[in-house]
Amino acid sequence: MAITLSGDGIARANLAADVIDSTKLADDAVNSEHLADGSIDAVHLSANSIDSDAYVDASIDNAHLADDAVGVAELSATGTASNSTYLRGDNTWATVTSVGGGTGVDFNDNVKARFGTGNDLEIYHDGSHTRIADVGTGNLLLSSGQVAMQNQAQTETMFRAYEDGGVLLYYNNDKKFETNSTGVAVQTGIKMEGGSATYIDFEDVNTVTMQNFTNSNDLRWKERSGNNHRMELSDSGTLTIDGSFSTSGVDYAEFFESTDGNAIAVGSSVVLENGKVKLCPEGEIPIGVVRPNNSSSTVGGEHIFRWQGKYRRDDYGDWLTETANFYAWKADGVHQQYFEDEMPEGVTPPEGAQLSVKTRHLLNPEYDAAQEENYKARKDRPEWNVIGLLGQIQITKGQPTATAWIKMRDISETVEMWFVK
Repeated sequence: MAITLSGDGIARANLAADVIDSTKLADDAVNSEHLADGSIDAVHLSANSIDSDAYVDASIDNAHLADDAVGVAELSATGTASNSTYLRGDNTWATVTSVGGGTGVDFNDNVKARFGTGNDLEIYHDGSHTRIADVGTGNLLLSSGQVAMQNQAQTETMFRAYEDGGVLLYYNNDKKFETNSTGVAVQTGIKMEGGSATYIDFEDVNTVTMQNFTNSNDLRWKERSGNNHRMELSDSGTLTIDGSFSTSGVDYAEFFESTDGNAIAVGSSVVLENGKVKLCPEGEIPIGVVRPNNSSSTVGGEHIFRWQGKYRRDDYGDWLTETANFYAWKADGVHQQYFEDEMPEGVTPPEGAQLSVKTRHLLNPEYDAAQEENYKARKDRPEWNVIGLLGQIQITKGQPTATAWIKMRDISETVEMWFVK
């Protein structure tokens, strides 16, 4: 049977309560096309009649919300909302007091804290290193009356700088370098390193600059203005001077060993016997006079550093040499260099070490390295005496003299000055 409706059709007043419910309606039978504007409002909805089960995802978005439809009054949160608070994830209004507060601020790797209108200063960690980068204009300035840098554990000092004072550099917490009012002070020593020659300039605006530099295996001094070399000290110990040598001493002397192994009194005349010296007997011709250590202008044969026979010489006294592989490299900032057969135990040249062939003195097979640390220079051994051979020399009165020697004057009641030749 068909029912035809006219006019207002079925009015709400003609329907019993709940006569039409969801069981009487097919899916999607009532949609926005069947509803007049404003026909469904809060008055017609029971409490909680529309909840998360009644709408699909994203069905309520900005397009369905009028401006200011959801305000602070519609939020259920503890605390007080104001222009100095923010809503936290735990639904609490909180006040921003300072960056970090009592717990600090955390930044992930490569997240930068930037400062300046143009982000000129950056502070961040790149995953491997901590970086402070001045990427803008101007300088990176650090201001303080005293600046210090320590190790990560804060147990060692690396450097210190003081206002109106010095700058101090440390190695393993031990001060090695310091600037002061007169220049610099260096503890222990200075090591010069370079790919070729290393040098030190001695400059004064009113004088000629002298340069001390390495030349292959030698050490040289030169006048920089004219590039004139003045002096050279070779790796074999030979000193060559382009000029004169001046000293307060007035005689030439050499070391001679005594025949009995004992010291001979200073001022005594001596003669040779089988290559050694002894007191000159009356009637014999002396070769020289015993001198005090460190009084002659030039002394030969001292051998202050090592046994005189450590390296071999030919019959005329020239050095015998050989060639050998020589390695040089830098490890942990320290320059290392060794002959291949003199490498310390446990040391191996790394890949890329520089290898060259160098000439060196030929070692005497009779040399005993174990005795090296016990070696004493001849001046510290009683059997070796400095014998003055030429020049102005003091002689004890009554000592034999040679006919070619010339007496110059009396120095005291017991000592005379002679010109020995």
